[in-house]
Amino acid sequence: MLFLAAGCYSQKIDVPVISAQELETIKCKWQEPKLSQWFYVGSENGYHMFVHRDLPEDRFYNIEMSVYNIEDPIIISNDESKWVLMPWGPGYDECKK
Repeated sequence: MLFLAAGCYSQKIDVPVISAQELETIKCKWQEPKLSQWFYVGSENGYHMFVHRDLPEDRFYNIEMSVYNIEDPIIISNDESKWVLMPWGPGYDECKK
């Protein structure tokens, strides 16, 4: 299933909808540990959007709000200064196991 990001996020991209289990798996995978970072981009239309910055390119993901809790959701924005850095990736304790 694909979701077309719209709203305040001006760049039109197809964003796959993933499950909570898929998110748990992919947040501990990366190509380049010095570059790999996850950001919460915002929430709208029933989905939270995340982006994984890594080689070879950024990858965006949507997850249903009903299956993943964000305490203080924000509106999706293409203003990267508003994105929230997530602790996932190479430095995340759960990924070091």
